[in-house]
Amino acid sequence: MAVALVMGEAYRDDDPRRRIAFFTNAAGKFEAEGLAPGEWTLEVATEGEPTNFLLVVPEDAGGASTHRDINTSWAMVT
Repeated sequence: MAVALVMGEAYRDDDPRRRIAFFTNAAGKFEAEGLAPGEWTLEVATEGEPTNFLLVVPEDAGGASTHRDINTSWAMVT
């Protein structure tokens, strides 16, 4: 199930104050610029508490932007 039409922020655990804003489209796809390779937490604005997902940007991702789908099959983190 896609996580559609939501706003969120991406951050790394080693630098949680540096946040990159993003939003998803109707299909749950998002684009975020500036996501370096490594593990990122995607904090999505949901009703009540935010929902967090883990995103791993591979070393060979290439380019300055990341295009991905966010869906509920991802590993949710707390």
